[in-house]
Amino acid sequence: MSRITVPISAEQHVLIVGAGLVGLVVAQGLKRRGIKATVFERQPDAQGRTTGWAVTYHWALHALEKMLPSDLYAELPKTAVDPFLGDDEGNFLVLDARDCSVIHRIPPSKARLRTNRTKFRQLLLSGLDVHYEKDFGRYELVGEHGVRVYFTDGTSVDGTTLVGCDGNNSKVRRQLFEPNVENATLNSIPVISYGVVRQLTAEQIAPLRALDPLLFMSMNPDTETFIWYSIQSANADQSLFEVLVMVSHLVQDRSKELPKDCDSRLKIQDMKSRMAGIAEPLFSLINDIPEDSKATTISLADWVPHEYDSHNGRVVVAGDATGPMTMYRGEGVNHGTLDAALLVQALSHHDRGLTPSLGAALDAYQTEVRERRKVAIPLSRQAALDGHGPGKPSADSPLVGVRGAPASLFTLE
Repeated sequence: MSRITVPISAEQHVLIVGAGLVGLVVAQGLKRRGIKATVFERQPDAQGRTTGWAVTYHWALHALEKMLPSDLYAELPKTAVDPFLGDDEGNFLVLDARDCSVIHRIPPSKARLRTNRTKFRQLLLSGLDVHYEKDFGRYELVGEHGVRVYFTDGTSVDGTTLVGCDGNNSKVRRQLFEPNVENATLNSIPVISYGVVRQLTAEQIAPLRALDPLLFMSMNPDTETFIWYSIQSANADQSLFEVLVMVSHLVQDRSKELPKDCDSRLKIQDMKSRMAGIAEPLFSLINDIPEDSKATTISLADWVPHEYDSHNGRVVVAGDATGPMTMYRGEGVNHGTLDAALLVQALSHHDRGLTPSLGAALDAYQTEVRERRKVAIPLSRQAALDGHGPGKPSADSPLVGVRGAPASLFTLE
């Protein structure tokens, strides 16, 4: 077995598994603070993660500013799905899909940025040490202060801390809970969503942008159907747009649902079949989806964090690996970014001798993440259920409640 040579010493070397948004923010934050970090990604190259829907940053923009070098942070507006919108402080609208009237208007949290995932990820990759085709296999503890990561290609690497940023079905999280791996298993939620990205001309998108220039969610209480709409990208002359359309429904009997890997045409037919009673322009938005479009299935699941042994700070998880949640409050990437920032701060404090030990620093990090997500994840789960009726969501529903910033956001240095 070959090894990527990194001697274990008192100097920190952080091994990050997963080159998604959270893993790259961790790497950028560590680099900014002079702490060595290497990222390992199972995809073959930087283009391997070019798919993915846009994401919305709101209260976590503050954390991004603390993590990214000033020159990269200044480039953030260029990653917006529609740079022509400028500074966006708009509301989150919840519409009645039967007539497109406003059910709730969720106040903005100062500012928001709907970013094109591919553009933002390319920005985050700037100047980082990333190794591709490195699929995590397992880790083992080495000596008193080290950790060794083994990849499925037979190679391994040594470092001081392993950070698992490997998503909802994290293999790092699974090993952390061995032999009780059931404690790391996702909890299924009875909601299935189908998503399609389709192109619209300026003329086609005009009535949708009249409702909101960027995004909105809508629901039909009669059929317990939820619709999400958002802009994915816009070309330079604003003549052509890509938009994301998602249609979700409650699951009554999973045996009657479409297989996850079924043909996209069947998923699109299912989306269109749920449009009874839907008003324009939502009806045409979905009913006119081309039959040859690619449709993606999302079977909702979450996981409320359990306490785990970080092995004196040698293994931790962040982002979706430490507490995946539904998308119905739009907070997943914001919590993941705060995870990244607090983790970087903990590692930096240890590097500067401000904590008694690495283990103490990362156990404190783990405690904050666990307590914060123990609140956020059930709220997101309830928001998913409330979005599918029956009836309209009440004013105190998590679906329409204010997305307030956690107190720990304001402890960042």
